[in-house]
Formats: sequence, structure tokens, C-alpha cells
Amino acid sequence: MNLSAAQAFETAGAGAREAWAEVIQFPINLMGGRVSGGKTAEPAFDMEAERGEDINDAATYGGMSEGLAEFLNKDATFLIGQMWGAKDRRNTQDGDWQAVTMPWGRWIEGGPATGKRPVWGFSRHPEGKHKEGASIVLGSSIEGARKANAMDEMYALGLDIDSGAALDDVIATVRRKNLCALIYTSHSHGKRGLELKRDDVMRKLGIDTDPTLPQVQEYLRAHSKSRYEESFVAAVTIADQKRQTKEGVKIALDTPPLDKFRIIFPLADAVKLIDLAPTQSAALEVWEDKITGMAQRELGIHFDTSCTDPSRLFYTARHAKESEWDCLILWGEPLRFEDVPTMKKAEYTRTRGGGNAFSIAGGDAEKAPEAVTPSGKSLNEWHFSRGGAKDRFQLASLLEDLCPDKIRHAGGEAQGQVHTECPFEHEHSKWGGTATMAIDAMDADRGYWTWFCHHDSCQGRHKLQFLEEALNQGWFTEEDLFNEDGPYLLPPGEEVTGTPGRQDSGSEVAASAADAANYFVQAGEFDKNTRGVDVEKWMKQFAGKELDPADKNQITDIIVERTPLGKRDVNKMWSKVDRVKERMAANEAKAKADDSGVIMTDGDFTDMCDKAQGMVDAANAATPFLFVRGGELCTVQEDDGISGIKVLSSQGAFAYYLNTAARFAKRMGDDVQGAPAPIEVEKHLYHAPRNRYPGLKGVTSNPFFTKTGDLVTQPGYHDESQMYYAPGDFVVPGVSRNPSLEEAKAAIDMLADALADFPFDGLTRAQIKEQFWEGGVPSLVNFLSALLLPFMREMIDGRTPGHAINKPCPGTGASYLVDVLSIINTGEDTPAHKPSEDKAEFAKALVGLLLDGDPIINLDNISAGMDSGELAAAMTSSKYFPRILGKSETRKIAVTCLWLLTANKLELSDELKRRCILIALNANMENPEDRTGFQRSDIRGYVRENRAEFVHACLTIIQFWVASGMEQDDTKHLASFENWARVMGGVWKACEVPGFMGNMHMLKTLTDGKRDEMGELIQALVDAAVSTDKELTAESYLFKARKAGSDDKFLSVMGVLNAFEEPPRFAKWGGVERVEGWSRL
Repeated sequence: MNLSAAQAFETAGAGAREAWAEVIQFPINLMGGRVSGGKTAEPAFDMEAERGEDINDAATYGGMSEGLAEFLNKDATFLIGQMWGAKDRRNTQDGDWQAVTMPWGRWIEGGPATGKRPVWGFSRHPEGKHKEGASIVLGSSIEGARKANAMDEMYALGLDIDSGAALDDVIATVRRKNLCALIYTSHSHGKRGLELKRDDVMRKLGIDTDPTLPQVQEYLRAHSKSRYEESFVAAVTIADQKRQTKEGVKIALDTPPLDKFRIIFPLADAVKLIDLAPTQSAALEVWEDKITGMAQRELGIHFDTSCTDPSRLFYTARHAKESEWDCLILWGEPLRFEDVPTMKKAEYTRTRGGGNAFSIAGGDAEKAPEAVTPSGKSLNEWHFSRGGAKDRFQLASLLEDLCPDKIRHAGGEAQGQVHTECPFEHEHSKWGGTATMAIDAMDADRGYWTWFCHHDSCQGRHKLQFLEEALNQGWFTEEDLFNEDGPYLLPPGEEVTGTPGRQDSGSEVAASAADAANYFVQAGEFDKNTRGVDVEKWMKQFAGKELDPADKNQITDIIVERTPLGKRDVNKMWSKVDRVKERMAANEAKAKADDSGVIMTDGDFTDMCDKAQGMVDAANAATPFLFVRGGELCTVQEDDGISGIKVLSSQGAFAYYLNTAARFAKRMGDDVQGAPAPIEVEKHLYHAPRNRYPGLKGVTSNPFFTKTGDLVTQPGYHDESQMYYAPGDFVVPGVSRNPSLEEAKAAIDMLADALADFPFDGLTRAQIKEQFWEGGVPSLVNFLSALLLPFMREMIDGRTPGHAINKPCPGTGASYLVDVLSIINTGEDTPAHKPSEDKAEFAKALVGLLLDGDPIINLDNISAGMDSGELAAAMTSSKYFPRILGKSETRKIAVTCLWLLTANKLELSDELKRRCILIALNANMENPEDRTGFQRSDIRGYVRENRAEFVHACLTIIQFWVASGMEQDDTKHLASFENWARVMGGVWKACEVPGFMGNMHMLKTLTDGKRDEMGELIQALVDAAVSTDKELTAESYLFKARKAGSDDKFLSVMGVLNAFEEPPRFAKWGGVERVEGWSRL
């Protein structure tokens, strides 16, 4: 369902909340515009005679007809979002683009900037520092996905022109054809100069000396990635033959100012893409051929071919300060899609410097371009001739053997296929990745070798062009291709059953006697200090081997004899190996169901789904990247150096991972080209049951301890804990396996010294240092417990309490204290979340925070009388089952976060109070923010700079407790959090630190001020019973209760007390104790 404009921009973050709040009818009198920028030449029509009234920043030309006025009241749907560059956190993610519907007139009129809302509308051209930002896609899509396969209906054609075509000439052409068009210049309009990669120019031209001007011009005509008009090419001159840049050596050219602009042609009727042809791939080809025809046939200009993708975004108009710019509206007839001439995009991209008109129109569209070797031999003849290499060439084998440095591994590659560097990678906008694939003839779907690349700049390239470029770059020699006696050309006319020089790719390899003997020696190197995790890592190698049962038993006996492990422990490890082996076999069977490893998009739907799922599973088993959390599919994604959980909340967000793990291709004559997964397959896999994916509790950048006390230092997914360790560039010094008590105390001293400027329990730095080891500082020890918790969360069975940071007034340092904890644990500040006073809104926000998997949830500035049943439930649940707002369903979310609650003069309900421990701060002064004399004026900067040392200290403290036997402290109790209290108490007891939970009595003062009316009633009944002269018995002080239609019932006070699940406590009488199920005052 399309959103309203206000809803869409609220969600997309573009800020257009007021101006797009409703769809309004187009006022007929909105015509005209102010001529913007500085024009240097008059167009080829009478500009002033056709000039209309201004619309905002736009100049208008042509007259308003009745039909056009009616059209401008017609609805159009566009996708809106933001794009700021690769991996920028502000980018609208695939699946989050918002469809907005409103009349064409409203799209043109737009609205001004107000507050955070930017200027919008096709008639506006605001000043801006960058071209990036608000963007628009000229149609609607399925589930907000911005990709070609998801696009549904198109409402306009868009062209991006930076080929040297003169803006005024194009305007004149459009006016002569009486077409309605919206034109605006881009941010770099009027730019002079051009830089060419020198090595690429010389390689393409086949020269080894400085290129002459005619040679450079020939390169621009025939080889440059961008297509330029002949008038522009003729006007360039060479400014610098060798200009050193950070990207390499360039040839610098002087050029005329380059007109850069975009043209939007509104369509008279929306075009539903899937209706253009029987198949989706054919429909998309129709669209791209129409775009090509509009530029080349209708306007006679070169254009950016990325516009042929219906999901292509267009930055909205912006210009730099004091720069030239233009914004125009040409009134005319809306474009009829059926009237747009067709021109094959594939031939346009291949044909440079002219071309055969018949071929361009499609008469010989599948003919391969001419390709030659460096010595001049024809690769076309080598490939296509009778007995040629088409069905004999083992390309993948050749590349693996002769170009191992060009091979890239994505996981899940099948027999006879490899991912490679692209020979044209120098022309890619971004280097790296696994978008290029080579396949042996013997293992290809149709029996023909192939080489293709998914990158936009390589679309339309023939496989012979990849081969030609690789030869030119010296990847291999001509002899390697043409040698009939070599290993890379299969014998002509013969069926070959195996690939030369390769083993069968079975998942299990039988271990020889020599192998087994070697395993015995390796097992014998273990000793009594060997950890179970080290043995388990060593045993993982057997998942891919067939081990004789006798050898397996002997290995078990050696491990039991040499290590502290028992036979039961080792057998459990063998069971894990067997499960991994079964999963690998199942995944391999699915992934290799298609011999080629590439899924053809015209195959059977069920087969495509099964093969794709098998490839995804195989890749995920090798290196986990897809997980499930709270029922939601998710992955781990890095943002500004910090990794976290990213929920794949839409089918579009899942598409990248599907197309990375499973390679799809479409047939193009005798060749195949890379293609995205069909939308139906993508949808099927996205909505499939998710229990096939591993669970994910959280992501950490620090080493952490498992439930059994093993320290995890290997990056990646840890199956036992369901945690993902992603340290990035962060390195922690090694931790001793057996720290001494002195080392543990030194680590504690380091932490306490860094924190002693905070006024824990109202103490000064000197008092904290004096009391810490003698008598204790409870609030500081409680804070240190919070600091250690994320490192050892897996060691605590069940839930953990909230850590309530209370202070009498602002400026005491609670926010700084939270930042210190967060920087040590995550490397960055933790966002503060202000709980909404609306309980439903807070419950919704709480679910989102838990689904995000953040290790720390910081509820800041708690309102007086904070009372939330949902928060209380989440804090006392190891598995939280919230109801999803707006849906009749619940989620199961693992709760492993650290809870922080901060406020001035904190007041909590009894329900929350008993779920917290107290960290009290008090500077004992009216304006604590005026304090001076800190040992470290920038505590956050100090902790950030020395984070590795602080993490090492935390790990050392916990490792000392582990090495000491992990003894718990049974004297520590906290209802609902018993295991946490005993474990954390055990750490501090082992380290001889006093004060843990020593201020629990102070929590009673954090009352929420609400009357306990039920308690008062029971207190009054007890008072009355005790004050009577009668003997207090179970039957004494009876009072009568009557229910309509039944006899009177008599109940004693003690009967009321017996009805409580837990005995109540009374201030006057010291409470009630339960004796053999009965209450006694």
C-alpha cells in the first residue's frame, strides 16, 4: 500500500512532513518560472515568445492545453529516499524506499524548505553543498525494493545527459516535438576538464608512447566508458600527459564546459513492466530498449545507460553556491510509451564511433563483437569455427591453474566454476567483490564456456571481450588458449567424464593409514592443561573425512588419557562433528543439484528455489552471515567500524544476500549473462521457515567467555553461545590463562582509579581509594559488576537485574559514567533512550530495542514514578514474548542485554525496584557541574584511547575467577536474579573485593509515592485482630461476605493472609512468616 506523502517522508527521513501532508488538486494557473543561472547561448527557438509565467525556480515554455491541465491532475507514484554514497548510514536501504502518490501538478509545484524539511518538487532548484541527498525513482515497486526485478509501474522516462550535448539544443528538439518535459541541471553542470587513466588509454590504443591528441580523441570515441558527442570530442586538448593522482597516473584534458542535466518525460499512461513481454527479463529488455531509443532515435544524443534500469534513482535538483544552473518546464503532450522508438541497448553499448544501423535496430543483435589476441589472431574464429573452443574451453580450470591471484572466493562454488577479478575492474565504480564468474564448458548449463560480470559497467559485454582484455593484461598466453595438446581444450567431438588435473569433489575423503597415524601423533600432543575448546577445534577437521571406527576409538582413548576430558565429553564432540558432516552433505547435495552451479532464470520454479536455498545454506554453513533473532531474519553489518545486527525487514533487503550466495543467469543466444534472482524465487526464500538459520543473541567487538568459562578470541560466529565476535581492527592484549590474585587486584585497581572521580555513594576520590579494599564502596562495585556483565553474560544462567544510577541533580556525571561503560564494552557511546510516558509507545520501543540486539539498553532520565509492566517482564525474562504492535502475533526474543536506568532523584515502582541494584552518585553540592580538580578532565577520551587496556583488565578479573574454580557466593541473594547474584558475588569474593550489593537497603527510599491501598486494608484488619481481647486463633475475628444468590461466608484475618502466595510484611508487626503452609504474625 502506498503511504501518504507525510507518512512517507517521515519514514524516509527526508523531512517533508508539512508540504506533503495531503494530495491536492493542481491549480491550473500554476505556469511559468524564473530563468535561473547564467545562459551563454540562446536556444534554437524563440525563447521569449514561448516564455510563460514562473513556477518557483523553473522557467516554463509552451502553452497550457485543456488536455494537459487534465493530465496534471492525474496521479503518479514515485519512490522517494536518500542516497549519500557507499555504506553511508543515511542511505535509504533497499526495501525502505517509500512509494508516494500525488497528482503530477503537485509533484511539479513541490514545497519550500521549512525546519528540517528540504525543498522538494520538480520546479525547484535549491542551493546545496553536495549532489547527494534526496532522491527519486520514477515508478513504484514491490515492498519498497529499489531494483529492476521489483519495479512494478513506471510513470515517467528519465535521461541523464553528460555527453557534451548542448542543453539549449536538446530543449529546442523537445519543443519541436511538442513533448512535456521537466529539465534540471545537475550539481556538476558546467564543469570543465576531464581525466583519463593513462594505462587504460595506452592499452586500449595499443601504443607505448605518449598518446597524441587524435589518439586521445579516438579513445574517447571508441573506448571510453562514457559516450561523448563528436562536437565535444573535437574541442578537447591535452593539458597534461602524466598527472599523478591518488587513483594513479591520469591524462588531463582541457574541455569546453560540459552541460550536465536530467530530463524527465511524464508518461501519458503508467507502464506496467510485466505487461511488456511474456517474461520479466524480456520486459526489462523492452524498457531499456525504449530508453535507448528515446535518447538516440528521438533526441539524437548520447546518454548514461544506467538510466535504462527502471530502478535507477535520480538525485533531485541542487546547485552549488554562485554556480550556473537551469530549471525548466516544457509544456506539451505527455509521452505515449508506444510512440517511443526502439533501439537495442546491447548494440548501443557495443557499437562505438558509428555502426551498422541494421545491427543497432536488432537485425543481428546476438552477433559477437570482433575480438583479437595481442598478435592479431581472431578469438571469434577460435570460438565459433567448426570444432572451435565454444564447447571445449575449460576457462575456470585455466584461471585456477594459471591465475590464482585473480581468483576470489565467495563460498558455494560448484565444480568447474570460479569467481574471478573482472578484467575490466579498472572501469568499475567500486573495486573488489565476487560479481564476476567463469565456468568450464564441461560444467556449464548448456555445454558452452562462459565469463560474465554483474557490474553495471560490464552489462552487454560479450565473453570474448573479457577473454581479449585478460590476454592484453597478460593473465595468460595465447599458447594456453590455442594448444590442442594442452589441458584446457577438451578433445573435439568426444564426451569427457572428468576435468583434467582435478579430483572428484566428494565431500568426504577417506583417511589413509598414514593419515590415521598422523592423527594419533597430533592427539598425543595434548596434555592436562589442554582446554576442551582446543580439542573441539582440532576435531572439526574430521567433518570432511571418512574415519575408520577403530581409528576414531583410538583417538578418543588418547584424548581421554592425555587431557582432563572424560569419554563422555569426547563423544559429545564426535556427535557435533557428525552433525556438521550431515549438514555439509545435505547442503552440498542441494548446491550441486545443478551441475553448473549457476541457476538459469527460465528454469522450473521449484528447482530454482531448491537450488538457490541449497546454495544459500552451503554458503551460510561455511561462513555464517544469515541469522534469525526474535523470528526476524538478520545479518551482521559494519557501520563506521562498529558491527551490529541488521534486521532484514523486507524481501528487498534479503535480495543482496541471496544474489551473493546463489548465482543466477539468463540465456542470450548461445551465451549466458549474469542476472538477479527472479522476484518470485526471492519472495519464496525470504518467507520460507527460518529455523534453518542459526540463532543470533548479539554482536560484540570484545572477546567474551562461554558458559563453561572458555574465552572466545576467534572472530566470527560462535555456535555454542550464538554470539558473533566482530573485533574489526580492535586488538586486545593476550590474557593469562592463570592470572594471580595480585594480577586480578591490579586490574581492579586500574578500573577503580579511572572511575574514582565519579562521586560514588557521595565519596571523594581520596575516600573511594581509602575505602575500596577496606569496607567497600557498594555503588562502585555494583558499577564494576555492570561493566563486567557483557564479557561474562553467557556464564550467568537466566536473567540479570537492572542497574539503577541515581543522582540528586543534573551534572553529577551519570551520562559520562554510562559512556565510559559503553566505550569499554562496544567502542562507542550507547544511545540514551527516554522512556515514553505512553505505556503502549514505550512497549513498542522496547521491542525494537531488544530486536536490535544492542548489548546495552540505556533508559535515561526516567520519569518520576517509573512503572512499566512490560519493562519489568523483560527484565525478569531470559526469553521475552512481546506482542507485536498492530499484529496478532508474538515474538520470542532472547534477553541478554545490560539494563541501565538513570535519573535525577530516581523513583521506581515496587515492581521495578525489586529488579534493580543501586549505583548512587552524589557530589554533595548544589551545582555539581562546577566541580574541578579531576584527575582526568576528559574521561571519555582517556577510556577510548586506552580501551584495549581496560578490556584486558576486565578479562583478567573474570579469568582469575575461572582459573580459581568458578566458585559462586551462596550468601548473595536477589529474588528472580539468584544465579546472577551468586556468580557475580563469586567473582568479587575470589578477588577479595567487599561491598557488592551492600546498599540494597537504600533502594527502599526510591519509592514511587503511590498509596498501597490493599496493604493498608490488610494492615487495618491485622491491627483490629491483634487489638481484640479475644485469643488470636485461625478462627478469630471472622467477618461476613455475601455473594448474590448464595449463603453468607465467614472469613478470618488469618484466612486472608493465607491466601497470599508470598507472606506480606507489615511495618508494625515485622511481617508474616509461613509455617507449614500457614501464616503467623
